[in-house]
Amino acid sequence: MPTKTQYQKRRKALRNECVSGGWYDHWRELNQWVMPRSGVFDQSSNVYKGEKRGQNIINSRATKAARTLGYGMTMGVTSPARPWARFTTPDPEMAEYSSVREWLDLVRERMMWIFARSNLYQSLHAAWTTLGVYGTPAVGIFEDYDRVLRTQVYPVGSYYLATDHHGRVNTFYRDFKLSVKQLVDKFGDKVVSQPVKDLYARGNYDVQIDVVHLIEPNDDRDPNVRNNRNMPFRSVYYELNSKNEEKLYQGGFEQFQILAPRWSVNGQNVYGDSPGMDLLGDVKQLQAEEINKAMGVEKMVDPPLSAPSSLEHKL
Repeated sequence: MPTKTQYQKRRKALRNECVSGGWYDHWRELNQWVMPRSGVFDQSSNVYKGEKRGQNIINSRATKAARTLGYGMTMGVTSPARPWARFTTPDPEMAEYSSVREWLDLVRERMMWIFARSNLYQSLHAAWTTLGVYGTPAVGIFEDYDRVLRTQVYPVGSYYLATDHHGRVNTFYRDFKLSVKQLVDKFGDKVVSQPVKDLYARGNYDVQIDVVHLIEPNDDRDPNVRNNRNMPFRSVYYELNSKNEEKLYQGGFEQFQILAPRWSVNGQNVYGDSPGMDLLGDVKQLQAEEINKAMGVEKMVDPPLSAPSSLEHKL
């Protein structure tokens, strides 16, 4: 199992790919001009709070179009109103047996029931919208004791991805915040850092702590040993700014638990291009035209007066 220092080194490399590769700047512009209440590009940002955003947007047509695309993709691809998935077997002949078809139909029916009871469809709508604007959403899919399935959509800018030699996304690092109480409730008071323990003891429950969650291939696992830390993919949480090597949690998954589709991929890029990127210039032009039109209307309604200078201060 790698050390926290090794995880930090890889996280830094993946973040640098976003920043130096120009993805951050492009996403930030899309955030400012199209979807102002999405994305996290500064961990000190109040994105989850209610401050005013979208000052660049005078005409909201692009924002509404992005939401329409999200709804259209949801209803066209993953509609909750119809069974949008079918199951079969690797052997086409086996799938023809009536008993096999009945079993596959039963599995589909139960999965659709589970999907409807979970928050999957809300997350899929958000993911489709993000896909059209930013090109690369990320959605976590996890087991849930009450509803079997639980999903979480991560804001663009808070996560960093990597791919395998086939170009498939198989690595996920995420920066986020938890309050002191949330951190202790989730991981216990034994593994948190001493500053967090001190804050908790003093009752400062709502101080925000930077945390990293990663899911990546567990390359050094022993295939002959089966336990939570020896899965094909490891899952690790740790405090970003703690000075010790202690991790908050070490576990794993049988499969990569992150959905990270890309709208279109150019060459070996990790992140995808999007319609939002293609139309960013048009969106900026639209806002400039709206401002100029508003200035023209204002002059028509309240035109400047022309008079001799001798009348100054007398009108």
